[in-house]
Amino acid sequence: MKLLNFFKEYGFLIVLLSLSGVFTPDFSPKGHLLDLDLNHMSEVKSGSDSFKQVFWILLSSLYSVLLIKYKENFSYQLAVRQLKLPIIFLCIVILILFTSCLWSKFPLLSFKRVVFQLLLYWVLIQAYVFSYIAGTLVKNVRLLCFIVLVMLIISVLFGSGINPYFELAGYTQSKNNMGAILAILILLSYIIFHNNNELEGNKKILALLFIALLFTVSKTSIALVLLYFVLINLPNIALKSFLWLSIFFTICVFTTFPIITYYLNDYWHIGQIVEPVFMTGRGVIWDNIYYDLNFFSKLNYGYGYGSYFGTPVPPYFFDDDYSFLQYINSAHNGYIELLSQVGTLSLFLISFYFLMFVKKNSNFLLAALSFPVFYNISEPAFFRDQHIVWIFSLLLLCITYTPLRCKSYVNNVK
Repeated sequence: MKLLNFFKEYGFLIVLLSLSGVFTPDFSPKGHLLDLDLNHMSEVKSGSDSFKQVFWILLSSLYSVLLIKYKENFSYQLAVRQLKLPIIFLCIVILILFTSCLWSKFPLLSFKRVVFQLLLYWVLIQAYVFSYIAGTLVKNVRLLCFIVLVMLIISVLFGSGINPYFELAGYTQSKNNMGAILAILILLSYIIFHNNNELEGNKKILALLFIALLFTVSKTSIALVLLYFVLINLPNIALKSFLWLSIFFTICVFTTFPIITYYLNDYWHIGQIVEPVFMTGRGVIWDNIYYDLNFFSKLNYGYGYGSYFGTPVPPYFFDDDYSFLQYINSAHNGYIELLSQVGTLSLFLISFYFLMFVKKNSNFLLAALSFPVFYNISEPAFFRDQHIVWIFSLLLLCITYTPLRCKSYVNNVK
């Protein structure tokens, strides 16, 4: 009983600690190649890691017991009812990903990764709901910030937290990973603190997180955090105009235009107009993937979820012993990576996600959408295992569709 009560109040913290990499820290010396993101295969194959399998199955079991105990609880039912649309969306996502196993080159691998996604969604939503109704969201996030900062200090003291370029990589494989975790932690904390009138008392810890983020020298994460704080101060109409135009343009360039031109027999994609060295080699990576999808007629349905990169057999046009492409294990673009896995269905999934925010007016929540929109231009995060940016995208849905402040909520339902 005590264990269940503990997970009811602090399960959200445990989940976020795991997703932030605290339970699987990397205290080994940081080498030069790590900054090129060539060692992310363990992340891509996270569904096959034994520790993570046991961890998520255990959490899923505990939350199943909690559900049985509290399913008749009024506050729990109300919170779940508020999350009805996000839950429907995630059910559709899982259905599409499961369906993609039918045409996957590695059906068992795809199936395993979809099951992992299902467990992840289940645990994340349950952890959020129980922390929400217990009124411990703020406490959980504050503890998360403190523990991450402590882990950063430990990594530096161990001599493994700084890479050869004197950038803060912390307890992760690279400074870009650490930068993404810190950036998401800043935005998530700011939103939750703001929603619960706890911002003033937590500004110091946010300042420490931002200082740590600066030491990572992760340009993308720093720029997107700064953009967030600019956007929240814009008039709502200006913010919405910028946000929806950005979403529309980005989806069109990376997904819609290639799909439409493919069916018109006049195939066009961004890889044809950017230089191969564009964004440190992303131009040639994108061009290879788009060419692959056209050459093997895979643009309709893709290769199946998790069946392009991170498989026993590398993609055909990346299997070159004399090119750096042999080391590439992601599209370095979330839109293109999802396109390579589920084809035209990726347009539906991404559009459906953003459409759920159309009628929302909070600057603090809408501005946060800019992070996954722009981050996915340079790194893949959509529907990707335990990627912290995808987790943040899911939590944005939960926070947006449970608008009442925690303390007010708890008082109202008692």
